This record gives sequence, C-alpha cells and structure tokens, in this order.
Amino acid sequence: MAASMQWRKSLKFHDIFQYLRKVQEHATKETDSKDLLAVRGCDIYVWNTNGSDILTTNLKYIAEKSDPEKSSKLPFQRLFCTDPPLFDVESILLSPTGNLLALIGPRGVSVVELPRQWGKYASFEGGKEKINCRTHAIEERHFSSHSKVKVLHAAWYPGSETDSCLVVLTSDSQLRFYDVCDGHAPIQVIPLSDTDSEFGSTVDLSTTRKGFTVALGELPVSFDFGEPIPVQYGKQEDQKEMVQLIYILWGNGNVYSLAVSLTSKRFSKPQLTGPLSMHPPAEDNYGTDACSILCLRSNPPVLVVATCSGNLYHCVVLNQEEEKYCELFSKQPIPLPESTLYVYESVELELSLTTVAIETDEVIEDDFSCPIKLHRDDATSIRYHCSHSAGVHTVILPWIDSLENFCLDPSSPEIKFKQTDEAIVEHLVCTKPVATSPPSPIFGLCVVTDTVLGTTLLALTSVYECIALPLLSRYKRDAGRLLSVSGSGKKYQSPMKEIAREPFDIHIQNALARDASNPLLKTTSKTDLSPQECFQLLSRSTQIFREEYIQKQELAREDIQRRVRFLREQKKYLSNELQKSREARNILTDKARQMADRYDDTYENQRLIVQRVENVLRKVQSRLPVLSDEEKDMHKELKSIEERMKRSKNSLEQIRVKQRYQRNQILHQQDEEKPKKGMPNKQSTMIKTLLKDEGDQICDMVKNLKLVMSQVGVINP
Repeated sequence: MAASMQWRKSLKFHDIFQYLRKVQEHATKETDSKDLLAVRGCDIYVWNTNGSDILTTNLKYIAEKSDPEKSSKLPFQRLFCTDPPLFDVESILLSPTGNLLALIGPRGVSVVELPRQWGKYASFEGGKEKINCRTHAIEERHFSSHSKVKVLHAAWYPGSETDSCLVVLTSDSQLRFYDVCDGHAPIQVIPLSDTDSEFGSTVDLSTTRKGFTVALGELPVSFDFGEPIPVQYGKQEDQKEMVQLIYILWGNGNVYSLAVSLTSKRFSKPQLTGPLSMHPPAEDNYGTDACSILCLRSNPPVLVVATCSGNLYHCVVLNQEEEKYCELFSKQPIPLPESTLYVYESVELELSLTTVAIETDEVIEDDFSCPIKLHRDDATSIRYHCSHSAGVHTVILPWIDSLENFCLDPSSPEIKFKQTDEAIVEHLVCTKPVATSPPSPIFGLCVVTDTVLGTTLLALTSVYECIALPLLSRYKRDAGRLLSVSGSGKKYQSPMKEIAREPFDIHIQNALARDASNPLLKTTSKTDLSPQECFQLLSRSTQIFREEYIQKQELAREDIQRRVRFLREQKKYLSNELQKSREARNILTDKARQMADRYDDTYENQRLIVQRVENVLRKVQSRLPVLSDEEKDMHKELKSIEERMKRSKNSLEQIRVKQRYQRNQILHQQDEEKPKKGMPNKQSTMIKTLLKDEGDQICDMVKNLKLVMSQVGVINP
C-alpha cells in the first residue's frame, strides 16, 4: 500500500512531464479540454504536440523506483510517426488490444502501429529510447479537400474481428467506418440526416441554413456503442443475428439508435431508429446544448447525456417485450425493437466553485459553460468520470446494482429497489475556482486498474502536470456468480434480520457521506486572485469543512457514543445471562450424569427381563398340545434322519460282513500259496490303504450316528 501511494506522488516529477512542460512553455494557451493521455495496463502514453511524437513509460517501473528526488531521472521512450499528422491532435485513443493508437483531430484522423514489447517491464523493442512507428492517415484526401467537414467524434468498433475498424462521426452528419489497414476509403458510410441535400448547391444559402441547423442542435454531436443484441429477421427461432447497437446523440438532446453489422449483407443499409422517446417528458427536451453521450455496461443499459451547461441526465434504456418480425427482402431495412429512455435523475455539476459575496452574502452566479467529456471507468460500471475546462468530476451510481438485481428477479422479497437512491458526485479537481479565473482545461483523463498499483485516476492539466488520485474501492461491484454455483438455491436467514434496521457501519457511512467536497485546486500561472476572492475561497472551504466534515463527524461521534453505552449495557446484561447459563449448564451436566447411570441400570434390568420372557415363552410353546408348523417340519426332518440312519446301519453291517469275508479269503489264499510267492507289495499296499479308508469312513459314520441319536433322543435297541 505504501508503494502504491508513493508512485502517485512521484509521477508528477517524472521526466516525461518535465520535458513536456519545458517544450510547451511558450505554447499558446488553449481553453478547450483534450484527451492527450491514454493508459493500457501499466503503460502510459502522452501526445507531444510540439514534437508530434508519443511519450511512453511503464508505471510499475516508476513504482519500483518511487523516489520523488530520483523520479526525474527515470527513462522514457519516444515513438515517432513516420507520417506525422498535419492537423492538431485533440485526442488519442488506444484500440481494444492495444496494438493501434488513433490520433484524432478536427481536421483528420491518423493511426499509429505500436511496435512489439518485451523485457522486464514490457518496453517497446526492449527499451530503445527512440523508435519510428508506421503511421496511416485515414482518408487524408477527403478531409483536405472538404475544408468545412470536421471530425466530431471517433471510437474503435468493438465487434471488429481484426481490431482494426475505426468509426468516425463527421460534421456533415455521416458515420464513416474505416479499416485502418486500408484507410484510403471507408468500408461503409451511413448518412444520419439529409441536411446537406436540403441545403442545395448555393454556397451562401447552404452555409446560412447549416448555421441555423447547428445553432438549433439538429446535427449529431457524439455517439457510443451499446451491447450487441440479437435481431430476428424471420419467423423461425434460429433466424437471428447479432448486431452492434450504436446510440447517437444530437445537439438538441435527441438520442437515436442504429444497428450495424459489418459481416452481414442484411445490414448494408441500416435503419436509424428514433428519436427515442424520453419519460417523463420535459419542455426543453432535457437541454438543447447536448455535447456527449456514454453507455454504461449494465443490464438494462444506462445512458449518460451531458450538456455544455453542466447537466448530466441518467437514462435507463427500456425495450419492449414484444418482438417484431420482418420478412427478409432485398435492400429492405430490418427494424429494431422500439426502445424508450426513462430519465431516472439529473445531476448538475459545479463547474466553478460557488462563492458568496462578502458585503451582501449573496451567491455569486457564474454562467460559465463548456463541453464535457465523459470517460468510462473500466474498474466498475457504476462509476464514470467527467473532464472539462474547469476540472474533473466523478459520478457514482449506486442504484445500478439494485436495478439489475430487481430486473433479474422482481418477485424476490429480498431484493428491494428504492427509487430514492441518488447519484454521488465528487468534485476532484477544480481549475477554475472563481468566476473571474481563466479556464484551465484538462488535457487528459484515464483510469489505472492494475491490482498492484491500485485503482487510480490520472488527470493531465493544461500545464502538463499529471495528478494521480486514488479511487475508493468500496464502490467496486461484486464478482459475478460462478457457473458451478446453482442459481436455483434459496438463501435462508433469520426472520429477525428482515425487520432489523440497517447495519451500524452503513449508518455511520451514510452519516459521514458528503454532499459537497473541496476539490484539488489547479490553476494556471496567469491566474491572479484578489484578496477578496481568496477570502471567498477560504470561507467556502471553511464552511464545507465545518458542514460536511466537522458537523457530520460530531453527529457520528454522538451516534458512536450512544452505541457504545448501549453495547456496554448489553454486555453487562449478557454477562449475567452467560453466568446463569453456565450455572444451568453445570446443573444439567450433573442431571445428565445421574440419568446416564440410571439408564445403564435400567438397560441391564430390561435385558434380564427380556431373557426371562423368552425362556417362559419357549417353555409354554413346548407344552402346547398342538404342534406348530416348525415343529411339524422338525418331526419330518427327524424321521428322514432316522430312516437314513437305518440304511446307514444296514450298509455298515454289510461292509463289516464283507470285511470279515475278505479277511478270511486273504488268509486262506496266503495259506495255499507258497511262502516265496505272494502278492506284490504295490497291490498289498493299495488294498491296505483302501481298507484303512473304508474303516475310517465307517468309524466316522458310527460317530455321526451316535451323535444324531443322542441329539434326537432315540435310544438304540
């Protein structure tokens, strides 16, 4: 944690920003905000307007060598363009894979191919100080020949298979799709209005009408990509195709949707849907000076519309449940399901600090307005950032999680969606503290989401000072459910928790929540504040510290003390109850021991009684006059045994007679034969063995017969 805090302090002393401050010292001061800063992973990129090159370094290297005194000696790399852009670059944009870097300006677009990275900190080409990078100018002839056509907005197409498709919105109301590998001509051009065709060929009349159109906000000014959606082009279920949804913002506040697919011929002429109806309706259509739009990655999607006056509108996109089908015909556009926008809330940003006049105690109003750029936060989808000519704001939408859970299972009693939840706005950086201060725009804003460095917001001021501010981690969204976890299981909890109040830590967090904050003041060197203005800023800061910090901390301290007194009383009460429970436990232990002894005695008595009952039943059964089925079966079995014994006895007598006869025959034969002649030893041995075996068998049969007779009780006659 200490290392992550140290590199944030060392970043502004890095040699990159000292070099930029040196080369831009005599440059013309600008009043419009830009996006000259980009971050991917731990690599930071800064565009050098004076040298038309890109400065880059690795933030982990700065964290490892995080010493403010030595940070100015850390090396960095310079990426030169083989074909430097001839226009002023106002924004740099990395592709999703980080291989391409788009240089965007009002008079053109160029794409830089970044070299390969290797080494400990993944430096470009192993850490070379200067590297030439191949640069492609996107349709340079078109922008040079049409001097009145300007680039309003550009973004990488998220559904590109090669990660090389760039979408550009121009001031002639055209959405142009380019493959940067061959940027001489667009692969697709979508006209968003027929304004140019209505103006005619007369230059003066066309210019006049176009000026009125721009003033009335009837031209597109920005766009953003939504989530891919399936569109059904037939009646069968499998006749669906995924298309990329684009939300386009007009200057008058209208929002249109456009479905695009670069891989399907069915969308060769996509249909522009809108304007999307906004509820509840407003007389001014929620502002006539819209300048930027952002689509948050949530379900349902949430659109953020920003105006130059500092108003933000959070709109929930609601789609109709009924699906629309359209038969597939040649060159016939396929309509999308109609969508509506529900304006959940509106937020007004404090562009310059609100001060009070010393003499009259009246609030000094400032009508300052400027375009606002919206930046997505990759760490969480419930937070985004705003940069403008007066500073930086961060907006958090805590109600998105509740809305998503409610939409997934609206019938669940555990999920409650409160429409009273409001957005949390934090004023982080202020570059225009008072109304008389000149604008000091932000030249870059991005978010570092590395786990080692910590979630950090990087802001580049107009004097090329990089500000690193840590972002609160308590606004991170929970991890999604694993696929191995079943979603059908219900979570049961105590009924008391359902009626209990909110947890005490949440109560303290809500009590300490601030409605206003003191931003970090960063002004230009030409800003000259009078003593009266300094006193107004001091009074405002003191009032905010008193109202938003000291008073709320006093209230939280009182709540904590009240909670401590209650917990102490509860501790005494629970200690007494615990002592009583211990005494009751000892009593129950003694009773359990006595009951165990009684149980053993009772069990032994029961065993003896059961044994006596079995003996009684056996005797009673033996004295019954009627035989049971078992006894009958036993009687039959005994008779059969008796018959077998008789047969065995007869067989035994016959064997004995035969044995005596054979013995006599052998003796008689031995007497008749000569003494020298006799039976061979082998035959005599075999006969003896047989006789011995038969004798053993006869003995075994006699023993078995006697044993059976003794068991049956039959007396041998």
